[in-house]
Amino acid sequence: MKSQEKKAEQYPWSVTFYYPKDIINDSKRSKFKTLEECRQWALEKADNLNLEEGTWDYECGRGCTYTDQSTEGGQQVNTYACEEISR
Repeated sequence: MKSQEKKAEQYPWSVTFYYPKDIINDSKRSKFKTLEECRQWALEKADNLNLEEGTWDYECGRGCTYTDQSTEGGQQVNTYACEEISR
């Protein structure tokens, strides 16, 4: 088994974090063992950036795979399909 596949099995959750500065500003793929770790990362990120409630959002996905890449408004946008998405 490839090391990337092994990591994806061990850390199946990833996050996409949205806030006004950019459409999709930060994403971490396959970095979290649990949904709770993913949620905690998003909450800490918002706190560290001093973002007001209602001005940011996030999605945690499990089993996400890369499906497409495009450019919107000068920003590179990666598209992923996930087996499960939660907040």
